[in-house]
Amino acid sequence: MKIYVVNMARSTDRKQRISELLSGIGLEFEFFSAIDGRVSEITGYDNERRMKEKGHALTLGERGCFASHRALWKKCVSLQENMLILEDDIGLSDDFLAFFITADSLTSQYEYIRLGRGPLKRMPILGAYYSLDDRGEKKSYSLVKYLRGPSCCHGYTLSPVAAEKFLRHSETWWWPVDDYMDSEFRHHVCDYGIEPPLVLQTDLPSEIGYTEREHKGRRRLDARLRKEAYRFINDRKNNIFNILFFLKVKLR
Repeated sequence: MKIYVVNMARSTDRKQRISELLSGIGLEFEFFSAIDGRVSEITGYDNERRMKEKGHALTLGERGCFASHRALWKKCVSLQENMLILEDDIGLSDDFLAFFITADSLTSQYEYIRLGRGPLKRMPILGAYYSLDDRGEKKSYSLVKYLRGPSCCHGYTLSPVAAEKFLRHSETWWWPVDDYMDSEFRHHVCDYGIEPPLVLQTDLPSEIGYTEREHKGRRRLDARLRKEAYRFINDRKNNIFNILFFLKVKLR
C-alpha cells in the first residue's frame, strides 16, 4: 500500500518534518501537492448552498483542503489501488508501523479506515463506537465502527470502492472535507477506524485559515436558526444510518 502525504509546496518546514518522521521508521511515501485555495480556482464548491445551510462561506483554505482530498480520491480510482493518506502536520503512535503491515488487507475488506480523529462524540446508549475486533490475543489497538463522526481527516486508508462513492456524491459540495466524510448517509461509506488513534494531532498551526471567516456574532438570527436546523436534520440522518448498522451487526 502506497502512502501519500498532502503538502503545500510553500510549506517546506512541514515537508522536512514529516519526511524525517516517516523515513525514520523505514516507510516509503510520496508527496501529493495540495491545492491552495488562496491561489487556485476551485471547482465544484457551491457557496450559495453553503450560505443557505450555514450562514457563512467555507474559507479558501477549507475549499483547497476538500479539493486536495478529492483529487486523491480520483487518483485512487484511476490507479485502482488502496492507498494511505496523511496530512503533513501529524504525529504517529508507536503502533502505526505494526498496523501498516496489515493495512492493505484490512482496507480491501472495510473500504475506508480512519486512523486519526478529533474529540469522540457519543450516541445515546450506543456510545461512541462499536468494536469489530474479534481477535483473541490482546492487542494495543482495535478496529471499530464509529457511531458518530470522528471529525478530522489527517490520516486514513482508502480503497477504490470507497473513493468512487466519495466522488459520486460530491460533484458539488459545500462542507469541510471531514464533515462530508463523517456524513455516512450521504455517500454510504462506513466510518471505520482504529482505537486508540494511530495518527495523532500535533500543535502545529492549521493552514486551513479559520480566521478568514466572518465573526459568528455578525450572522443574522435566521442564518443561525437555519444552521441549527440543518445540523439537527443531518445528525438524525446519520444516527439512523448507524442504528441500522448496529442492529444489522447484532442480528447476524
